[in-house]
Amino acid sequence: MEALAQAITTLPPDAVDRQRLLECLGNAERNVRVLKHKEASKWVMQVGAQLHKLGGDALKIAERVFQHAVFLAKQLDDGAPDFIAIEFESNNTELGDAYTWLGATEAALGKPNEAENHYRAAARAVEERGCVEVGDKLLHQAIFFRNRKMREKYDAVMKKWETAILRAGEGAEREGDVALLQATCALLQEKSMGVSHLVGGPGGAARTRRRTCGRSGGRRSPLSSGRGGWRRRRCVWRRTR
Repeated sequence: MEALAQAITTLPPDAVDRQRLLECLGNAERNVRVLKHKEASKWVMQVGAQLHKLGGDALKIAERVFQHAVFLAKQLDDGAPDFIAIEFESNNTELGDAYTWLGATEAALGKPNEAENHYRAAARAVEERGCVEVGDKLLHQAIFFRNRKMREKYDAVMKKWETAILRAGEGAEREGDVALLQATCALLQEKSMGVSHLVGGPGGAARTRRRTCGRSGGRRSPLSSGRGGWRRRRCVWRRTR
């Protein structure tokens, strides 16, 4: 913690509120002393978030800060038995958040491989936390792949996200309708962004419809009835042209 504090003091005083950041580190240190590591991790992440927002040279310090937040989030709090560590492998909100911040910072530093690995680790850390929290971490993965036009990896993440929602809606331990609706809305919103960015930018969906109609070769749709049905279909094609 002391090394992080020294690194923060090297930043220009007019660029960031160094006193506030040092106070957060102090709060983290006090929680570590009483073996409240998860709470300490939260304070450390507050410091990293401000440094990440500042950008520039502060990103390298932010990376170190979030690495320490990951370390703290993996530690057991006071009185927790050792076997609880297994439970925390996939049910650890603080660890998921720390990995997400670390991945975002590494992406900003031009370290895509490290960022991808830590985004994946963030999703694994909350696999048993419910479809909303899992979806939040998968969303960061999806945006990362979408922005880099990595279509196959993007599609794999979206499929995993959809499967997680379907699983959450099944069985005796089915999640509530509000959580399922919230997760589904987030999934569909990201899918629409994927169509816009990966299919071909604005209007990509319309071009896809034109190609589909063009391949029909003038054949009637099985759902149409007589010439009227075909004319209606042609009108739709013309409007998208």
